[in-house]
Amino acid sequence: ALDKQTLSAEKDELLSQIRQENSIIGQSPALVKILKKVQKLAPVNTKVLITGETGTGKELIARALHNLSTRAGKPYFKLNCAAIPETLLESELFGHVRGAFTGALNDKKGQFEAANEGTLFLDEIGDLHIRLQAKLLQVLQDGSFTRIGSTQRIQTNARIIAATNQNLKQMIEKGRFRADLFHRLNVTQLELPPLRERREDIPLLAQFFVKKYAGVHNKAVFNISDQAILELSRHDWPGNIRELKNVLEKAVIFSSSHTIDLAEIRSAMNMQTGPSKKESTPFSLREKILQYERELILNALNMNDWKRGKTAQMLGIDRSALFKKMRKLNISA
Repeated sequence: ALDKQTLSAEKDELLSQIRQENSIIGQSPALVKILKKVQKLAPVNTKVLITGETGTGKELIARALHNLSTRAGKPYFKLNCAAIPETLLESELFGHVRGAFTGALNDKKGQFEAANEGTLFLDEIGDLHIRLQAKLLQVLQDGSFTRIGSTQRIQTNARIIAATNQNLKQMIEKGRFRADLFHRLNVTQLELPPLRERREDIPLLAQFFVKKYAGVHNKAVFNISDQAILELSRHDWPGNIRELKNVLEKAVIFSSSHTIDLAEIRSAMNMQTGPSKKESTPFSLREKILQYERELILNALNMNDWKRGKTAQMLGIDRSALFKKMRKLNISA
């Protein structure tokens, strides 16, 4: 009985932490409008396409749709379509049978099978290879699929939520995304506003992240000054909430008092968004360009949690070009 009571208390504490980690902070009209739509969409099993710039909180909205639905106690899986190579992504989605390919030593369930009766969140759906788009369309049409190397069809009732920061209609025009798949996914759409369109939420977000990272890093930081808040509110935040979060984590780490002041925020923002201006020795023009390029790529990688597809898009280059530059500039995780 004591063991059961202890386990129950630990479970309640864990659930509380999960809810706090996945809480959606803000009260701006733009955010309230989105949350009202989430409340209406969550109980129904319709597919949802979440769009918006990188760092706007698409994963939090997907999790909220699951948590507020009748599937809340069922499995929730997230798959980033940009983070996994095409050859491995097919196995992750649909699974495989033993001997299907070199290294397939055992049968493996795919996420469509594992998420049955629950929710499968497909992040960065715009990066899904055109060949896999056809297989995904088949699942959305009849709810069935086959593991790699098998002919047996498997049924799934997983709810599909997809997200992207790309313009899928433009990708359709360029032949990079299937129009029929877009219409299957886009039954209902939630377009998340960038942080610059909900500046009223910046003070609340700032207080939330300061409290969070003070606990994470065991720092006695309890507040953030009004001047620092004003400075944060003036910035356009191209990396949105993810960029704001990274800046505030740096500010907490390097803070020397109980309150983060204006100077500390400016210092953290310089670390986040700009190359170092300190030069101890003279460089040639080529060396200066390479140094700036390296710091720019590192900043972009950090802003995007080292997701190379997102980073390449932010920098306006192809993923292959980003890989070449990272090798050339000796950048690695």
